[in-house]
Amino acid sequence: MVGVYKIPEFMIKTEDENLTFQNLYIASSFGRNFGCDLILSATMFSHMDYSILNRKKETPVLEITYDRDVYYTQLIPNQRRTDFVEKIFSFSSENAEISEEV
Repeated sequence: MVGVYKIPEFMIKTEDENLTFQNLYIASSFGRNFGCDLILSATMFSHMDYSILNRKKETPVLEITYDRDVYYTQLIPNQRRTDFVEKIFSFSSENAEISEEV
């Protein structure tokens, strides 16, 4: 079990654009050392295409293709223990009104 935290606005900045996640929920364990500052879940990018280019590059390049400027994450509580989170999922801004009701 680990704590779940909400970041009100999380931005991934590029030279040309910004990809924004409103209300980004993350699971975090401060007691463990993973060798990095933050691990982003693949489910955050479930409505996007992404690739990491390593070959023939001095430094790795992350490419993200997306349709919206803003995405959201939401918690799904455990059915038996509502104080536990079962899943964190992401959705696009066009679905924001529907998903806020879940």
